Amino acid sequence: PAAKLLHGRNHRVARLRTSDAAEGLRRLSEQRGERLHRVASEQSAIDGTEDARELRDELVKKELLTPYQAEAIYQGHPQRLVIGENYIIQDLIGSGGMGMVFRAKHRLMKKEVALKVLTSHAMNDDEAIARFFQEVEVASALDHRNIVQARDAGHSKDVHYLVM
Repeated sequence: PAAKLLHGRNHRVARLRTSDAAEGLRRLSEQRGERLHRVASEQSAIDGTEDARELRDELVKKELLTPYQAEAIYQGHPQRLVIGENYIIQDLIGSGGMGMVFRAKHRLMKKEVALKVLTSHAMNDDEAIARFFQEVEVASALDHRNIVQARDAGHSKDVHYLVM
């Protein structure tokens, strides 16, 4: 059982509240390894109890999830952790009026990147989207050792993103 896996002894571990949270753990486990996969496959729902908080904290302590990932799953938003099928969000670096920048890792290449996404507010603003695409084009044309390189860009599940 998950409790034994996490603590080395049997005791009750909270269930994940939604199938989305369990799916989020499963998707992250593809990147993070077998131990997290075993926890994800043995849990079916997070119920918001003290035990769920303990499970979240234990996953962070064991470095199976980052604090940002654990909180997103705990809050029922695991879908926010996977962008464009290949990028696993690790942590929030910063945010502004138009976008947010995350530390992320490419699922297959295991390469750490900065990933900029438009905020949900900006996604509803045609001018903001046009500015974002202009930024993508300009960033991809720049090539200098002192300027961050644009590596990828795309649109997935109503999210525009730029990978640097």
